[in-house]
Amino acid sequence: MILTIPDHRHLLILTAVAHWLAVSLYLSASGFFFHGLRSGKTKSLKIGFWLTAAGMLPHTLALGARWLAVGHGPYLQKDESLSVLAYGTIGMFLLFSAKSARLRGIGTVLLPGVLIFMTAQLFLPAEAGIRPPATFNGIWFAIHVTSIIPAMGAFFIAISSSILYLWQEKRPPSGKLPSLPVLDACNYKYAGFAFILWGIMIVAGAAWAEQSWGSYWSWDPIENWSLITWLLLGLLLHLRRFHGWQGKKAAWLMVACFSISILTLFFLPVLTGSIHKEYLL
Repeated sequence: MILTIPDHRHLLILTAVAHWLAVSLYLSASGFFFHGLRSGKTKSLKIGFWLTAAGMLPHTLALGARWLAVGHGPYLQKDESLSVLAYGTIGMFLLFSAKSARLRGIGTVLLPGVLIFMTAQLFLPAEAGIRPPATFNGIWFAIHVTSIIPAMGAFFIAISSSILYLWQEKRPPSGKLPSLPVLDACNYKYAGFAFILWGIMIVAGAAWAEQSWGSYWSWDPIENWSLITWLLLGLLLHLRRFHGWQGKKAAWLMVACFSISILTLFFLPVLTGSIHKEYLL
């Protein structure tokens, strides 16, 4: 992580060290999850689960030190936003899989995806001393920036279930790993959570925009593609509920929905003249 501001340098150094430790633990957990998936050994999945939980400790320290260093929550600069999205996703996964050892195999797909976020953060500037603009306050803004965290967590669990479904479909069933019906149901359940939370993000963002800039909708590229993402999720749920879509078709449609959500959050702000260009969320 690049340290560009001398003030609070010790806190930024602590942030970087804790972040690297979290990445190391998550990477080790990924190895155990992968071994458990290939071998069918629940012991490897259990070790992967506890290594992931251990990684949350330095990750929490990294976010806390960053918060103290810059004086605001981790929602403005791109590096801190990537970290908090990874944190929320891993937290949801731990809660989701704590009660069922068989569902921990989803970590084989989920953790490598989260590690991409964490690794990307390490190469982005960590700019201390930046304070949020005056418009970045109020209840609607708080709901807008916090709802995306569990939304992405639900998205990650749904896409991980879908990818694991597509992988498992071509292999003989294993009694120690999630069955295809369980993975399909997981896709459905967490797609529904993502749909609700993503919708809350859009509504809260529109209300905040009206208070700050006098307009609910500005046809900004990120606004437009966020709406497209939400509508595609709605289409997925509609096709599943009323037209019997399940299994492979539903899994591939979730892959499409997730891909567009990643495009919306991480690529369009850079490639377009969006008002979100300077801020990830």
